[in-house]
Amino acid sequence: MVYVIGLIILSPGPPLWEIIRSADGDFASSMPAKPVMQANDSGGKRVATEILVYSCQVQGSLYEARRTRRDRPVLFSQAIAELTRMKKGYLEENAQLVKETTIVVDGVPGDDRAATFASS
Repeated sequence: MVYVIGLIILSPGPPLWEIIRSADGDFASSMPAKPVMQANDSGGKRVATEILVYSCQVQGSLYEARRTRRDRPVLFSQAIAELTRMKKGYLEENAQLVKETTIVVDGVPGDDRAATFASS
């Protein structure tokens, strides 16, 4: 008697993105791979600042999520001005914004930006 054993491997399709959350649940994002987290505390005499940066690199693309927390509330107009300044800083002369989308991850609203950069 002959036994034939077959194994079918189905392609899993695109991988699921990793959802990352800050320990306090105040920040959430998703990335195509497990990110590295860096935490920095900075600030001057008046304002203490905590900065969390999550990043990973997949197939030549860099994915980064950043959360800045200050020890006191910031006016909405100040937050918009800071986001505008940061966006300009990220998109230097060698980059072009391709797409900007408002997203919600775990009920937390945010922005998803995609840009292309000239290779060096």
